[in-house]
Amino acid sequence: MPGIVEDVRKKVSEGCLARTCKKGRCRLSLKNVPEPYLIIDFDKAGSPSSPAKGRCDYLLVADGSDNGHWVIPLEFKDGQVDASTAIRQLRDGTCVADRLVPKEKLVAFRPVLVYRSIHPRERDKLRRKANQVRFRGNKQPIRSIKCGGTLPTELNSQK
Repeated sequence: MPGIVEDVRKKVSEGCLARTCKKGRCRLSLKNVPEPYLIIDFDKAGSPSSPAKGRCDYLLVADGSDNGHWVIPLEFKDGQVDASTAIRQLRDGTCVADRLVPKEKLVAFRPVLVYRSIHPRERDKLRRKANQVRFRGNKQPIRSIKCGGTLPTELNSQK
C-alpha cells in the first residue's frame, strides 16, 4: 500500500518541516514512530495552517504497515494546561490534516497533548466524550503524554 508521507510532502513547503518535536522545555521522543515520517511545524514559515486561526504545534504523518498510516496532531504545553485551548488547537490542526492527507488512505488518527503539568480538573475535561476530536467521521479521545515521553507503539491504546 503506497504511503501518505510523499503525498503530504508535495503539499507543504520545505520551510515548515521539522526533524524533532520540541517546544520550549518540552520534547516528545519519536522512537516508536514508523519510517518514513514527516513532521510539519505549524509555527514555521510556509506552514499550511492559517496564522489567523488557532492551531496545534505539529502534525506528524507516518507510513505504517498493516494498520494503515499514522496521522497525529500534536499540541505541546510547557506550562499549565488549559484543556479548552488544547482541544481547540488540536481540532484546528485536524482540519489542516484533513486537507493534506489523501482521503482514500486508511489512517490511524490520534490527537496527542504533550504536557509538563496538568491539573486533575483539566485532565478530566480532556477525557470527556464531548471533547473528543473528529477526523473524517471518526471521533478519538485526546491522548496525553508527559514531556519527555514516547508515542505508544500501539496507537489503539487508550493511554
